[in-house]
Amino acid sequence: MKKPALAATPPRPAATGPLRLSWPVSPPVAALVRHELLGGGLLDYGCGEGRDVAALRAANVEAHGWDPVTAPQGPRKATDAVNLGYVLNAVEDPVERRRTLAAAWDLTKKVLAVAVPLAGHSAYARFHSDPDAAAGFEKQFAQQEIDHLVGGVTGRQPVVVAPGVVLVFRRDDDEQAFLRKRSGCGGPLGKDDLLVYLALQVFERRRSFASAPTALAQEIAQWFGGESAALDAARVLLFSAGNADVVAAACDAVALARLGHLEHSDGLYFTARRLAQVPAVLRVFVGCGEQLYGDASACQVIKIHDRSGKLTFHVYDEFWGQAVPKLVERAKVDLRRQRVDFFAYDGQPHDPQPLYFKSKWLAEGDPMLDDQRAFDTALAALPGIDWSGFGPETVQMTAILRSRGLRIDGFALVPATK
Repeated sequence: MKKPALAATPPRPAATGPLRLSWPVSPPVAALVRHELLGGGLLDYGCGEGRDVAALRAANVEAHGWDPVTAPQGPRKATDAVNLGYVLNAVEDPVERRRTLAAAWDLTKKVLAVAVPLAGHSAYARFHSDPDAAAGFEKQFAQQEIDHLVGGVTGRQPVVVAPGVVLVFRRDDDEQAFLRKRSGCGGPLGKDDLLVYLALQVFERRRSFASAPTALAQEIAQWFGGESAALDAARVLLFSAGNADVVAAACDAVALARLGHLEHSDGLYFTARRLAQVPAVLRVFVGCGEQLYGDASACQVIKIHDRSGKLTFHVYDEFWGQAVPKLVERAKVDLRRQRVDFFAYDGQPHDPQPLYFKSKWLAEGDPMLDDQRAFDTALAALPGIDWSGFGPETVQMTAILRSRGLRIDGFALVPATK
């Protein structure tokens, strides 16, 4: 049951929340951090070399780990949050795999994070490197397979928070509080916010909805008079998200409001940080995709294919910090077929893809917008560059700029040094 150790210098740190970590943690622990679920401590069940535990302790989080090989004397005590990260994939016997999951669940007071590598998804390989593990048994899962396994053992409905990463809550009220906060509806709900929240509850068929907080019932009464009318309206919104004409019109509205960029015959692009500002029908559309992919907040750019029932989550390296950020992964979600396809741009097989003229995807108030616009204007003014397709590859662009005595420095084109 040995878990591969974290790579010392992964190419892309996992997203984290307000907790400041000294070094990157694994995707399941990053999800627990991002959603602020570690207030009651963490047990890392199958902790490997203990790097997640060390990172959390350095940030003053109560964390401990157990592993049958590397930390057999570690405490196995019930804890609010338990991480079973990249353990089940190393267990060959299906019966033992279920027993391992059940043992971790028995120690979970509040929330269990389970992570496995998905077939076709590169994040596991980017974050983990262990020659011994690579030489042994290694199972790759489909997302539906891990959902079924976790649900069958725990009797609870898992929540997908990242590719191959699910959270399972012990109590209905904790699950509902998480879902509400995750949807961006942590405070009092406006009518559209409430409809989006309810539509996604209908889509997922969440059993825990019966334990929704009293405040929700009051908001339902305020906006709709009763639960029946509210759920009817939510179903209408959910069905609208499956109507290509409605989705296309909403995409047009986002482009007109300059919250995103619409490329005709391709789709609408907008940054994930603007998701709460797009029309309710698009928020539901993306929310349905999140049930298969995980948190949209883990990516930087969302593309809605306005006519095909698909959307794509784009992950960039240093999206906000670079004038020409590089695409490292995209995940295309086919809602009609309930399928996710992953495409890696880390050199296996594709090189990181540069994003030119990023400002067209940005909106007023975004970080470094003025600097980005100035850079894009200067770049566009350079003659003789073929911008067809995705534009020149990074090596080609570097050579082109060098031939003109230029280089990129931050958000500016400056004279190249010899």
